[in-house]
Amino acid sequence: MCPVQTTGAATTYSYDGDGHRVTKTTGGNTTLYIYSGAGELAAEYSTQAQTPLCNTCFLAVDHLGSTRMVMDESGAVKARHDYFPWGEELLTASRTGALGYQANDGVSQKFTGKERDGETGLDYFEARYFSSAQGRFTSPDEFKGGFLDAFSGQAAFQAGPLPYADISDPQTLNKYSYVRNNPLRYTDPDGHCFDPSSCGVEFAGAGSLLGGPIGGGIGAVVGVATGATIVYFGVKAVQAVQAENTSEAEQNATGASAGSSRPGTLGKPDHQQTANEEAQKMGGTREVTIPTPEGQKGSRRADAAKVENGKVTQVTQVYRPTPAGNIPKREKQAAADIEKATGVKPKNGVCAACKAAMHDGRHHLPMIDASEASPERVKGGQ
Repeated sequence: MCPVQTTGAATTYSYDGDGHRVTKTTGGNTTLYIYSGAGELAAEYSTQAQTPLCNTCFLAVDHLGSTRMVMDESGAVKARHDYFPWGEELLTASRTGALGYQANDGVSQKFTGKERDGETGLDYFEARYFSSAQGRFTSPDEFKGGFLDAFSGQAAFQAGPLPYADISDPQTLNKYSYVRNNPLRYTDPDGHCFDPSSCGVEFAGAGSLLGGPIGGGIGAVVGVATGATIVYFGVKAVQAVQAENTSEAEQNATGASAGSSRPGTLGKPDHQQTANEEAQKMGGTREVTIPTPEGQKGSRRADAAKVENGKVTQVTQVYRPTPAGNIPKREKQAAADIEKATGVKPKNGVCAACKAAMHDGRHHLPMIDASEASPERVKGGQ
């Protein structure tokens, strides 16, 4: 909500989350703005009684998108508009009302197609306002904040002092300047960038470097913020995969590793309790990673295992039975990989809360037969 007080009645503007103006209220009269799915202005509705120049008006624009003529259904010119280079309307003695100039056509889309407010004479460029009389924006080009990092809850980006400038182009360093001071060639779609593909090297440049041509192309089409979002989380995903691959490679190179760096992260509390008991019984260690280079996965993690002289001598896996009381197939496959790699058949432990559901709570689940998890049987659906 943004109130403006002029010499007449007060005017209030309202905006949506994307920065689009949705209402304008002046002296009790309200104008409602409707946008398409692409974010383009599709219609305006006003409570103020008006006498339009035509039932259906058509706008003719120049190469910048500025409204130059307003025509009716038959093609007759009802109004004309000319502009100085920076957008101020050009009115001279030769531009008479008989030719269509100075007509009150009710069209607010003027310079480069942007909304011009009659109350202030400023053009609304979404991110900020532009003064055609001065050829400058009325506020600096600054980054107001973006999306939050889903991993930390903090702001994903901390903008530098010139978030939308190209440090190698001095014409972009002035935060108030309009389209690199070349208004006859460029336009500014959103109040930030005359060229979205090169705007904001602090964000988009990094996106092009890390995200490649796809990320750069997306950023050029849908804007720097969206492109940076895609690149940011894409890089996060790549880093996570690289970290996982590095960890697995280190484990495979060093052999079975006792004392995982993430103890207690697997299974529910009753599962953890049983695994701790099994490790204590065998005098072993919890969550031991065992390389299984010839298995269906490159490594497996045993709930409890005993390692003597660098060799796995005992293994216990704690299982949570399926609703039918069976051992999950993934557990069978893990046991098969471990036995193939170590020659030790894993013993079974039943999670503490699961024992009550069994016929005899003091018994463990049946011993896994590693052959049941062989690739041939798995492929056959067993």
